[in-house]
Amino acid sequence: MSLNFNKISLAKIMFFILLFSNLFFIALMTLLNYYNRFSTDDFYFIANVNDYGVIEGTLNEYNKWSGRWASGLFNRFMISFHNFEYLLFFYGTAVLGLFIYAVHKLFDTFKIYDFAGNINLFKKINISVFVVSAIFYSTIDLNGIWFRLCSANTYLIPVLLLLFGISSIWTTKKLIINILIIIISFLYIGASSEPLALFVLSVILVTGVINYFGFYGIKLFPEKINIKYTTAFITCLLSFLVLLNADGNIIRRNFFDEISIAGAFVLNIKISGMIFLLRIPPILPYLIIFCIPAYYIGAINSIRINNRKLLIKTTIIAILYFVSIFMFQLPVTYITQDVAAYRTLFPVTFMSLIALSLFYYYLGVFKVIKFLNPKYLLGLCLMLALGLNLGTLIIQAKTVPVYAKAYDLRLEYLRKNKNSTQIIVLPSLPGSGLLNSAEISSDSAYYSNKHLQDALNIKSGIKVKK
Repeated sequence: MSLNFNKISLAKIMFFILLFSNLFFIALMTLLNYYNRFSTDDFYFIANVNDYGVIEGTLNEYNKWSGRWASGLFNRFMISFHNFEYLLFFYGTAVLGLFIYAVHKLFDTFKIYDFAGNINLFKKINISVFVVSAIFYSTIDLNGIWFRLCSANTYLIPVLLLLFGISSIWTTKKLIINILIIIISFLYIGASSEPLALFVLSVILVTGVINYFGFYGIKLFPEKINIKYTTAFITCLLSFLVLLNADGNIIRRNFFDEISIAGAFVLNIKISGMIFLLRIPPILPYLIIFCIPAYYIGAINSIRINNRKLLIKTTIIAILYFVSIFMFQLPVTYITQDVAAYRTLFPVTFMSLIALSLFYYYLGVFKVIKFLNPKYLLGLCLMLALGLNLGTLIIQAKTVPVYAKAYDLRLEYLRKNKNSTQIIVLPSLPGSGLLNSAEISSDSAYYSNKHLQDALNIKSGIKVKK
């Protein structure tokens, strides 16, 4: 019996495309998490936990190098299970699941799902998975954020908790669990990532003041969430102050030149420009593709705007986007006089996705593309996502098992020869694909070599062939 496509709605066809795209994405993440291995700074934490333990190691770093006590503590706790073979697989799978749930909870709280009508939970979860795949592919330094344990705990987990925190603030449910989530989320944010903590504190403070005084009659949120809003601010502020007052931060600042606040502000204009010119362009194709659904949502909306309102709204979006990135980068510029490290820019991915989605939405409301049905544009987006997930899965399936096997053989060889009195020379590792590579240097004194040497308690130096 042949399939009669005339009896199948376009909506069902697009949902099946979305479903298979998501299945390929989940398969890809499962593959990558299964073959993920420790790398670079992870080995430093393994050595640190072996020498000092979880608590003492955290206190030692707090007093001698970095005040990021929450992420440092959680990182060492996870690292303490480093002998468990499937640690990174279960960790990565849990993070992925929590991200999907966090997006679902956020969309449910803000009623973003309403654009799709009265849909069931399964379809809602599929939309959330699609959004998480958009976040994944649009990540600056994808392998360093998603597949390096110490970086994930410092830069990815705070953003994940921010999503939970926002939805817990705005939910109308008066559950004590929401207050607990707010406290845990903003405590971790304030004590893990300085730029994100300062940005969050600034946004809460500014929006709170605007809402309290009602400038120009603006009310950004209802008064019933004031207690939760205040709880988030105080928790984040207190944990950030504990981070800021660490003795280790004083030692760390000695490695950077001092600059005035005014000088940092001027320099930050240039450095923020570098983010737009050098950091965002590589992820721009993914942003353009994955934000297309926002155009469709705007196009099916009954609201209509004229040219003037469209210009005003898109200009406001652009200004807020530029200001957000400028303010996020400012504390980094003040401390280091340089652009933030790639892994630090994970929140920029969210700023970019939100800004471009809003931009697309208003273009859709205005129906800028008049010659093409918005449904077909949405279908094109889903087809591209399907192709991207399937193609990436095929490529990674050929790459990461080879890398993981070579990595395992290297560590087995190093453990057998850890008492050698000669410098151990190793062959290079194959490409790691989307995983963060654990490759070391041909210089035995290089920091990554030293971290691996200390983690495995190797007596002599190690290096790779030139």
